[in-house]
Amino acid sequence: MGSNPVTWLGSPVFPKAARAALADTQLRRNLRKATHTIRDKRARAVAELPDWEQLRLAGEAVKDDVLSNLDTHLERMEAAVTARGGVVHWARDAREANEIVLRLAREAGADEVVKVKSMATAEIELNEALEAGGIRAVETDLAELIVQMGHDRPSHILVPAIHRNRSEIKEIFQREMAEKPASDDPRDLAEAARRHLRRKFLSARVAVSGANFGVADTGSIAVVESEGNGRMCLTLPEVLITVMGIEKLVPTWRDLEVFLQLLPRSSTAERMNPYTSVWTGVTPGDGPQQFHLFGPRVVNEFRAGYNRANSSSQALRASEELAFAAQNGFQSGPIIGFPNVNWTASGFTQSTNIFSAFTGATSNFAFENAFQYSDNVTVIHGNHTVKTGVDVRRFRFDRLQAFPPVGNYFFGPTYTANPSVSQATGHPYADFLLGLPTSVINSSAIDWSRQRDLYVGPYVQDDWKISRRLTLNIGFRYDLYTQPVDAKNTGGMFDPNGVNSAGRRGIIIVPGTKGYSRAIVQGHHKNFAPRFGFAYQATQKLVVRGGWGMFYSNREQNDQTTDMALSLLNFRNIDMPAVSAQTASALSSASPFAVVK
Repeated sequence: MGSNPVTWLGSPVFPKAARAALADTQLRRNLRKATHTIRDKRARAVAELPDWEQLRLAGEAVKDDVLSNLDTHLERMEAAVTARGGVVHWARDAREANEIVLRLAREAGADEVVKVKSMATAEIELNEALEAGGIRAVETDLAELIVQMGHDRPSHILVPAIHRNRSEIKEIFQREMAEKPASDDPRDLAEAARRHLRRKFLSARVAVSGANFGVADTGSIAVVESEGNGRMCLTLPEVLITVMGIEKLVPTWRDLEVFLQLLPRSSTAERMNPYTSVWTGVTPGDGPQQFHLFGPRVVNEFRAGYNRANSSSQALRASEELAFAAQNGFQSGPIIGFPNVNWTASGFTQSTNIFSAFTGATSNFAFENAFQYSDNVTVIHGNHTVKTGVDVRRFRFDRLQAFPPVGNYFFGPTYTANPSVSQATGHPYADFLLGLPTSVINSSAIDWSRQRDLYVGPYVQDDWKISRRLTLNIGFRYDLYTQPVDAKNTGGMFDPNGVNSAGRRGIIIVPGTKGYSRAIVQGHHKNFAPRFGFAYQATQKLVVRGGWGMFYSNREQNDQTTDMALSLLNFRNIDMPAVSAQTASALSSASPFAVVK
């Protein structure tokens, strides 16, 4: 691996490599300077575009479309490349990809290939595979050439040789090149590299490139670079081999325009890329006469997502409220907060309303957590593109209502009224001062509601290209929606058809008891969903599509049927019957208006 202690495939484990890299002061200085310079330049370049965020959103939308319709775009890309004289190869993994490149180079009679800078070929370790097969790969990007001649590994995605200073580069070139640099002056170093690479370009029979973009509409491949060496690889050799990951696809040239605005400013802080090379198939007598494009045959796409919704309303000064209620004697039994005080009749002085109802504050906590995992495998085999996978979603609804319990106190002209006279007497405020409510009600949850749901949806689909014009889509899906349960089996359900011990209908069912499941209600587990579709290209500009399928959706979220904890079994209810002026004397002999005989 050389002296570069940067983590890469085959490198030491991260902690060991990190300690070695942190001890390299030259590397740290170089990285700090380059990182700050690149970030500052990028910020200035991005600030020049008033629609930068809109461009980013447009790029995101393009990529989402590619992933959602990957099979269609891959087929269009293959058809377009083939129609223009290219050959498309599909590889299952890195080993098969390397074998294809090695075979094509041997068929061309090459013992050396020139390469455009490519992260994809670095990831599959193509250079090592070619060398093992007796073919030398020559990097033509200047920084990659420095890394290769130094028997090293890249240390940065944009500036791979950032860990090397000019003196070290001079030593590497003098040791490895026939064209010796005169000094470590950048012009001398660049001139030595130019003479060395020019000789390689003129003698190479095979070139290998990566791809920044592939346009599915026309089968075009685009490579962006800053030196022009890549363009020499794309025009001089007889055979051009491009290794492209399927994520590089864009549907049309208009989509490519979006990324050609985004990429230079975001990566190298340039308004426009210095060298943008685009080629489409093979042109007789001009450029490479053989063009080979290949990518993975088996693609696995895994996605994970998490959404959290908080629709809570919280009393911000609840502690002060509780303290005030305790100090003033309002707490009674389960009622610990400041109650809602209501006046059932208004008090008047000279026809003026002098008081009104007031209330305490409560919190209602409501949290919704949704976890989603999906894994999709695409296998391309001949005329078949088979997709299979599974979608798993877990839902958690946690709620606690009306906390702290405050209750409702109703005060009327009851205890201070004179029941022996027919005229209206008494005063609600006087009853309030005595601490004698006419009625008290309260309803509050005892524990949290913890509803849990699960959805699982496995599927398989075959996009069968019967002919150039006709494609059939045949698929099958199974949707499993589990019945909701409470995480702690809180609450219950009322069964009007159940019979109690006295032989009467109507019982309360507690989850997980008396033979009932935690969900109580049995779910429907026969959601089998076949699908069928077709696409027929009637003319060059007309495509007819149709389809049929069965689809199942989740039930409606209804508190009475899906959230068992929102039932009377999980609520504490207080309901004191209202007291009238006529019954007040019987209830309280201490009434100040009691009749004495």
